[in-house]
Amino acid sequence: MAELAIFPMNGGSGLHSYAQNSTFQRKGVELATELINKGIAEKLELSNFPTSKTFRVADLGCSVGPNTFLAVQNIVDSVEHKYKRQGLGHLLPEFQVFFNDHWLSKVPKELVDKTSPAWNKGRIHYSNSAKEVRQCYEAQFFKDMHRFLNARAQEILHGGLMALVLPACPDGTPHNQVFLNKTTELLGLCLVDMAKRGIISEEKIDTFNQPQYNATFEQVEAILERNGCFSIEIMESLPFEKPSPSVFSGVLRAGLGPLVEKHFGDEILDELFDLLHERFEESFSVVDPEETNVSLFVLLKRRAF
Repeated sequence: MAELAIFPMNGGSGLHSYAQNSTFQRKGVELATELINKGIAEKLELSNFPTSKTFRVADLGCSVGPNTFLAVQNIVDSVEHKYKRQGLGHLLPEFQVFFNDHWLSKVPKELVDKTSPAWNKGRIHYSNSAKEVRQCYEAQFFKDMHRFLNARAQEILHGGLMALVLPACPDGTPHNQVFLNKTTELLGLCLVDMAKRGIISEEKIDTFNQPQYNATFEQVEAILERNGCFSIEIMESLPFEKPSPSVFSGVLRAGLGPLVEKHFGDEILDELFDLLHERFEESFSVVDPEETNVSLFVLLKRRAF
């Protein structure tokens, strides 16, 4: 049986916890709020649920801390407002909210196969790797999203809505110029530097790959249309404010720390993320803000079949 590896964000409320290092993500939630409210006001058809006494909301892939409650409370408030605005306040349903459900991904096995053209030796991501590496990441993303959409299609009623906020790559932008990919590349360079100093082994780097692919807007649209279960109601990029080096190094440690710790051991975490912070200080000043607009908001409506 294959081993199931689960790497949650850093819990608790300590210095390196997700709760203390998620203001960057909070801004993403706040930016999406206006579009979610617009979607509920214009696209949610209450007539599709005439006899329903329960309205269910799921935050898929949420973490810990106040961001989760902020996002869900906004949805509940917006739906309540729509019921009352349409004179249906007396039919207001009971709200049920589900947290921490998420879809799972994995690193394509070809990336750690020494006989494969996609062997990603000395790197931990695809942005500056061979095209075969990027193609493996892309194929895995398409598989993951297809399964994710099919699962959601079984859960969401006809006319129900699903909002996605995705890290993405603007069409026409090279993957190695995307802000999130640049930061992952810097993390990889820090690991290589530690290997050169004998702190970790090169083999450990060769067998470590971050399981995240930032698809282009065109790719996201293509997989949604290919799946066919949902119509695209809104699809817009979200403005992206470049964080400070200290803020973003904290964000990455809170998010990636457990994954790094599992593979390399907890004894390298302080030195690794201190080194990453130094790299950020050196490089953030030359990051073009136009290249950092990598958040994509998509509002989907469940089609009837």
